[in-house]
Amino acid sequence: MATFEQSPSWYAAAEYALKLPVRKKDGYQQEPLKKDAAFEAMKKTLAGPLKLDGLAPVKHPWNNKPYKGKDLPAVKPSLFRDADEVLAFPGVPFAARKIVKKATAAEARYRISSYGIGDQVLEFGKLLPGTIASVETKPLLPNQDLGLTGVYDVGALTVRLPKPPKLYVATDTGLVEGALDASDLQVGEGYCSNYERFGTDFTLPKPVKGRILGAFLAPKAIDPAKAKLSRSGKANLAGLGTTVWQIDLDADGIPDLAAITTTEKGQVTADTVTTAIVAVNLDGHWQIGAWTSEADCT
Repeated sequence: MATFEQSPSWYAAAEYALKLPVRKKDGYQQEPLKKDAAFEAMKKTLAGPLKLDGLAPVKHPWNNKPYKGKDLPAVKPSLFRDADEVLAFPGVPFAARKIVKKATAAEARYRISSYGIGDQVLEFGKLLPGTIASVETKPLLPNQDLGLTGVYDVGALTVRLPKPPKLYVATDTGLVEGALDASDLQVGEGYCSNYERFGTDFTLPKPVKGRILGAFLAPKAIDPAKAKLSRSGKANLAGLGTTVWQIDLDADGIPDLAAITTTEKGQVTADTVTTAIVAVNLDGHWQIGAWTSEADCT
Protein backbone atom coordinates (compact mmCIF):
# COMPACT_ATOMS: atom_id res chain seq x y z
CA MET A 1 0.00 0.00 0.00
CA ALA A 2 1.26 3.49 -0.88
CA THR A 3 2.01 5.75 2.06
CA PHE A 4 -0.31 8.59 3.01
CA GLU A 5 2.27 11.10 1.76
CA GLN A 6 2.43 9.39 -1.65
CA SER A 7 -1.35 9.22 -2.11
CA PRO A 8 -3.60 10.59 0.67
CA SER A 9 -6.33 8.07 1.52
CA TRP A 10 -8.58 7.01 4.36
CA TYR A 11 -7.12 3.51 4.12
CA ALA A 12 -3.62 4.76 4.99
CA ALA A 13 -4.92 7.11 7.69
CA ALA A 14 -6.98 4.34 9.29
CA GLU A 15 -4.08 1.90 9.14
CA TYR A 16 -2.01 4.41 11.11
CA ALA A 17 -4.81 5.24 13.57
CA LEU A 18 -5.54 1.61 14.39
CA LYS A 19 -2.08 1.38 15.95
CA LEU A 20 -2.73 4.28 18.35
CA PRO A 21 -3.57 3.54 22.00
CA VAL A 22 -7.25 3.63 22.99
CA ARG A 23 -9.26 2.71 26.06
CA LYS A 24 -12.24 0.41 25.85
CA LYS A 25 -15.59 1.84 26.82
CA ASP A 26 -19.00 0.20 27.22
CA GLY A 27 -17.92 -3.12 25.76
CA TYR A 28 -17.66 -2.31 22.05
CA GLN A 29 -16.93 1.40 22.23
CA GLN A 30 -13.47 2.84 22.44
CA GLU A 31 -12.08 6.33 22.90
CA PRO A 32 -8.65 7.82 22.20
CA LEU A 33 -6.31 8.50 25.08
CA LYS A 34 -5.32 11.84 23.56
CA LYS A 35 -5.12 13.73 20.27
CA ASP A 36 -2.44 12.47 17.92
CA ALA A 37 -0.63 15.17 15.93
CA ALA A 38 0.15 12.98 12.91
CA PHE A 39 -3.43 11.69 12.63
CA GLU A 40 -4.79 15.23 12.98
CA ALA A 41 -2.50 16.30 10.13
CA MET A 42 -3.82 13.47 7.95
CA LYS A 43 -7.42 14.49 8.63
CA LYS A 44 -6.54 18.08 7.74
CA THR A 45 -5.00 16.97 4.44
CA LEU A 46 -8.06 14.86 3.61
CA ALA A 47 -10.33 17.82 4.41
CA GLY A 48 -8.88 19.35 1.25
CA PRO A 49 -9.72 20.48 -1.24
CA LEU A 50 -7.71 17.50 -2.44
CA LYS A 51 -6.83 17.23 -6.13
CA LEU A 52 -6.94 13.56 -7.05
CA ASP A 53 -5.45 13.83 -10.55
CA GLY A 54 -2.25 11.85 -10.92
CA LEU A 55 -2.63 9.99 -7.61
CA ALA A 56 -2.66 6.22 -7.73
CA PRO A 57 -5.36 4.34 -5.78
CA VAL A 58 -3.76 2.79 -2.72
CA LYS A 59 -6.26 -0.04 -2.51
CA HIS A 60 -8.66 -1.69 -4.96
CA PRO A 61 -11.51 -3.15 -2.90
CA TRP A 62 -14.05 -3.00 -5.73
CA ASN A 63 -15.03 -5.88 -8.03
CA ASN A 64 -12.79 -8.33 -6.18
CA LYS A 65 -15.28 -11.00 -5.11
CA PRO A 66 -16.88 -13.47 -7.54
CA TYR A 67 -20.66 -13.63 -7.73
CA LYS A 68 -21.62 -17.27 -7.15
CA GLY A 69 -25.38 -17.02 -7.59
CA LYS A 70 -27.09 -19.32 -10.08
CA ASP A 71 -29.39 -16.63 -11.47
CA LEU A 72 -26.95 -15.12 -14.00
CA PRO A 73 -25.85 -16.64 -17.33
CA ALA A 74 -22.27 -17.41 -18.28
CA VAL A 75 -20.89 -14.38 -20.14
CA LYS A 76 -18.14 -13.49 -22.55
CA PRO A 77 -15.88 -10.44 -22.05
CA SER A 78 -17.57 -7.21 -23.07
CA LEU A 79 -17.29 -3.57 -21.98
CA PHE A 80 -15.40 -3.84 -18.69
CA ARG A 81 -12.09 -5.72 -18.73
CA ASP A 82 -10.31 -4.34 -15.65
CA ALA A 83 -11.44 -3.65 -12.07
CA ASP A 84 -10.46 0.02 -12.40
CA GLU A 85 -13.01 0.55 -15.18
CA VAL A 86 -16.16 0.61 -13.00
CA LEU A 87 -17.32 1.34 -9.46
CA ALA A 88 -20.89 0.28 -8.75
CA PHE A 89 -23.58 1.31 -6.25
CA PRO A 90 -26.70 -0.67 -5.23
CA GLY A 91 -30.24 0.39 -6.11
CA VAL A 92 -33.81 -0.66 -5.33
CA PRO A 93 -35.09 -0.69 -2.62
CA PHE A 94 -32.25 1.38 -1.13
CA ALA A 95 -32.36 4.29 -3.61
CA ALA A 96 -34.91 7.04 -3.04
CA ARG A 97 -35.45 10.68 -3.89
CA LYS A 98 -34.30 13.29 -1.38
CA ILE A 99 -36.30 16.39 -0.62
CA VAL A 100 -33.87 19.30 -0.77
CA LYS A 101 -35.23 22.83 -0.33
CA LYS A 102 -32.46 24.48 -2.36
CA ALA A 103 -32.74 22.14 -5.34
CA THR A 104 -33.96 23.75 -8.57
CA ALA A 105 -37.19 22.65 -10.15
CA ALA A 106 -35.27 21.08 -13.04
CA GLU A 107 -33.14 18.73 -10.97
CA ALA A 108 -33.78 15.87 -8.60
CA ARG A 109 -31.62 14.73 -5.68
CA TYR A 110 -31.40 11.07 -4.72
CA ARG A 111 -29.78 9.02 -1.99
CA ILE A 112 -28.70 5.39 -1.95
CA SER A 113 -28.93 4.31 1.69
CA SER A 114 -26.22 1.79 2.45
CA TYR A 115 -23.30 1.37 4.77
CA GLY A 116 -21.44 3.81 2.55
CA ILE A 117 -18.41 3.42 0.32
CA GLY A 118 -16.86 6.85 0.78
CA ASP A 119 -13.40 5.32 1.08
CA GLN A 120 -13.81 3.59 -2.29
CA VAL A 121 -15.21 6.75 -3.92
CA LEU A 122 -12.12 8.67 -2.78
CA GLU A 123 -9.81 6.05 -4.30
CA PHE A 124 -11.79 5.58 -7.54
CA GLY A 125 -11.89 9.36 -7.93
CA LYS A 126 -8.16 9.18 -8.55
CA LEU A 127 -8.99 7.40 -11.82
CA LEU A 128 -11.41 10.11 -12.99
CA PRO A 129 -9.87 13.20 -14.63
CA GLY A 130 -10.35 16.50 -12.80
CA THR A 131 -11.78 15.05 -9.59
CA ILE A 132 -11.50 17.12 -6.42
CA ALA A 133 -12.51 15.76 -3.03
CA SER A 134 -13.06 17.01 0.49
CA VAL A 135 -13.29 14.47 3.31
CA GLU A 136 -15.24 15.40 6.43
CA THR A 137 -14.40 13.17 9.38
CA LYS A 138 -17.04 12.93 12.09
CA PRO A 139 -16.64 11.96 15.75
CA LEU A 140 -17.69 8.70 17.29
CA LEU A 141 -21.13 9.22 18.83
CA PRO A 142 -22.28 7.72 22.13
CA ASN A 143 -23.74 4.25 21.55
CA GLN A 144 -23.25 4.71 17.84
CA ASP A 145 -24.99 1.92 15.92
CA LEU A 146 -25.20 -0.60 18.76
CA GLY A 147 -21.50 -0.65 19.47
CA LEU A 148 -19.78 0.57 16.31
CA THR A 149 -16.15 0.83 17.35
CA GLY A 150 -14.96 3.62 15.07
CA VAL A 151 -11.29 4.19 14.31
CA TYR A 152 -9.58 6.15 17.07
CA ASP A 153 -11.76 9.30 17.27
CA VAL A 154 -13.55 8.94 13.91
CA GLY A 155 -16.98 7.32 13.75
CA ALA A 156 -17.92 8.21 10.16
CA LEU A 157 -16.74 10.22 7.22
CA THR A 158 -18.28 11.92 4.21
CA VAL A 159 -16.45 12.37 0.92
CA ARG A 160 -17.75 15.46 -0.88
CA LEU A 161 -17.01 16.16 -4.55
CA PRO A 162 -17.13 19.90 -5.37
CA LYS A 163 -16.83 19.08 -9.11
CA PRO A 164 -19.23 16.11 -9.21
CA PRO A 165 -18.11 13.35 -11.59
CA LYS A 166 -20.58 11.84 -14.04
CA LEU A 167 -22.63 9.01 -12.53
CA TYR A 168 -24.52 6.57 -14.73
CA VAL A 169 -27.82 5.50 -13.19
CA ALA A 170 -29.64 2.38 -14.37
CA THR A 171 -33.42 2.46 -14.04
CA ASP A 172 -36.03 -0.04 -15.20
CA THR A 173 -36.81 2.37 -18.04
CA GLY A 174 -33.23 2.87 -19.22
CA LEU A 175 -29.86 4.44 -18.41
CA VAL A 176 -29.56 8.11 -17.43
CA GLU A 177 -26.64 10.40 -16.62
CA GLY A 178 -26.35 12.13 -13.27
CA ALA A 179 -23.67 13.56 -11.00
CA LEU A 180 -22.19 12.07 -7.83
CA ASP A 181 -22.24 14.61 -5.01
CA ALA A 182 -21.06 12.80 -1.86
CA SER A 183 -20.62 9.40 -0.25
CA ASP A 184 -20.49 8.40 3.43
CA LEU A 185 -18.64 5.65 5.22
CA GLN A 186 -19.45 4.13 8.58
CA VAL A 187 -16.13 3.58 10.34
CA GLY A 188 -15.25 0.59 12.47
CA GLU A 189 -17.12 -2.57 13.30
CA GLY A 190 -20.31 -3.19 15.23
CA TYR A 191 -23.31 -5.46 15.59
CA CYS A 192 -26.47 -4.70 13.62
CA SER A 193 -25.33 -1.32 12.30
CA ASN A 194 -27.93 1.03 10.87
CA TYR A 195 -27.32 1.29 7.12
CA GLU A 196 -29.95 4.06 6.76
CA ARG A 197 -27.70 6.61 8.44
CA PHE A 198 -25.12 6.35 5.68
CA GLY A 199 -25.22 6.45 1.92
CA THR A 200 -24.36 8.09 -1.40
CA ASP A 201 -25.96 11.27 -2.73
CA PHE A 202 -26.38 12.09 -6.41
CA THR A 203 -28.27 14.48 -8.66
CA LEU A 204 -30.25 13.76 -11.81
CA PRO A 205 -31.43 16.35 -14.37
CA LYS A 206 -35.03 15.37 -13.64
CA PRO A 207 -36.90 12.78 -11.58
CA VAL A 208 -36.81 9.23 -12.95
CA LYS A 209 -40.12 7.59 -13.77
CA GLY A 210 -39.05 4.07 -12.92
CA ARG A 211 -37.08 2.41 -10.14
CA ILE A 212 -33.35 2.87 -9.71
CA LEU A 213 -31.67 -0.50 -10.16
CA GLY A 214 -28.12 0.65 -9.48
CA ALA A 215 -25.51 3.18 -10.51
CA PHE A 216 -21.85 3.29 -11.47
CA LEU A 217 -18.83 5.48 -12.12
CA ALA A 218 -16.63 4.79 -15.13
CA PRO A 219 -13.56 6.58 -16.59
CA LYS A 220 -14.73 5.74 -20.14
CA ALA A 221 -17.70 7.50 -21.72
CA ILE A 222 -20.95 5.51 -21.86
CA ASP A 223 -23.76 6.23 -24.31
CA PRO A 224 -27.08 5.83 -22.41
CA ALA A 225 -28.97 5.43 -25.69
CA LYS A 226 -27.25 2.10 -26.35
CA ALA A 227 -28.26 0.49 -23.05
CA LYS A 228 -30.62 -2.49 -23.22
CA LEU A 229 -32.33 -4.04 -20.19
CA SER A 230 -33.99 -7.40 -19.64
CA ARG A 231 -35.74 -8.77 -16.56
CA SER A 232 -36.16 -12.24 -15.11
CA GLY A 233 -37.65 -13.59 -11.90
CA LYS A 234 -40.12 -11.90 -9.58
CA ALA A 235 -41.36 -11.96 -6.00
CA ASN A 236 -44.15 -14.36 -5.06
CA LEU A 237 -47.45 -13.37 -3.46
CA ALA A 238 -45.72 -13.18 -0.06
CA GLY A 239 -43.23 -10.68 -1.45
CA LEU A 240 -40.40 -13.23 -1.34
CA GLY A 241 -38.09 -14.08 -4.23
CA THR A 242 -35.38 -12.76 -6.50
CA THR A 243 -35.62 -10.28 -9.38
CA VAL A 244 -32.74 -9.93 -11.85
CA TRP A 245 -32.18 -7.11 -14.32
CA GLN A 246 -29.42 -7.66 -16.91
CA ILE A 247 -27.99 -4.48 -18.43
CA ASP A 248 -26.17 -4.44 -21.76
CA LEU A 249 -24.42 -1.06 -21.97
CA ASP A 250 -22.84 -1.23 -25.44
CA ALA A 251 -25.52 -3.13 -27.41
CA ASP A 252 -23.30 -6.12 -28.19
CA GLY A 253 -25.78 -8.63 -26.80
CA ILE A 254 -23.66 -9.38 -23.73
CA PRO A 255 -24.77 -8.07 -20.31
CA ASP A 256 -22.24 -5.79 -18.61
CA LEU A 257 -24.09 -5.36 -15.31
CA ALA A 258 -26.81 -7.17 -13.41
CA ALA A 259 -29.00 -5.85 -10.60
CA ILE A 260 -30.15 -8.65 -8.30
CA THR A 261 -32.73 -7.97 -5.58
CA THR A 262 -33.65 -10.76 -3.17
CA THR A 263 -36.26 -10.66 -0.40
CA GLU A 264 -36.38 -13.57 2.04
CA LYS A 265 -37.40 -14.36 5.57
CA GLY A 266 -34.86 -13.22 8.13
CA GLN A 267 -32.95 -15.78 10.15
CA VAL A 268 -32.97 -13.60 13.27
CA THR A 269 -35.63 -10.97 12.72
CA ALA A 270 -39.29 -11.86 12.29
CA ASP A 271 -39.42 -9.48 9.32
CA THR A 272 -38.29 -10.06 5.76
CA VAL A 273 -34.78 -9.00 4.73
CA THR A 274 -33.97 -7.52 1.32
CA THR A 275 -30.52 -7.63 -0.25
CA ALA A 276 -29.43 -5.70 -3.34
CA ILE A 277 -26.40 -6.67 -5.41
CA VAL A 278 -24.94 -5.16 -8.56
CA ALA A 279 -22.79 -7.71 -10.36
CA VAL A 280 -20.23 -6.62 -12.96
CA ASN A 281 -19.18 -8.60 -16.01
CA LEU A 282 -15.45 -8.19 -15.60
CA ASP A 283 -13.57 -9.75 -18.51
CA GLY A 284 -16.10 -12.57 -18.79
CA HIS A 285 -16.59 -13.24 -15.07
CA TRP A 286 -19.38 -12.03 -12.81
CA GLN A 287 -17.95 -10.09 -9.88
CA ILE A 288 -19.79 -8.40 -6.98
CA GLY A 289 -19.56 -4.68 -7.68
CA ALA A 290 -21.94 -3.47 -4.96
CA TRP A 291 -23.84 -5.03 -2.08
CA THR A 292 -26.12 -3.85 0.70
CA SER A 293 -28.75 -5.50 2.88
CA GLU A 294 -31.31 -4.73 5.51
CA ALA A 295 -30.12 -5.71 8.96
CA ASP A 296 -31.11 -9.23 10.00
CA CYS A 297 -31.11 -8.72 13.77
CA THR A 298 -33.42 -7.96 16.69
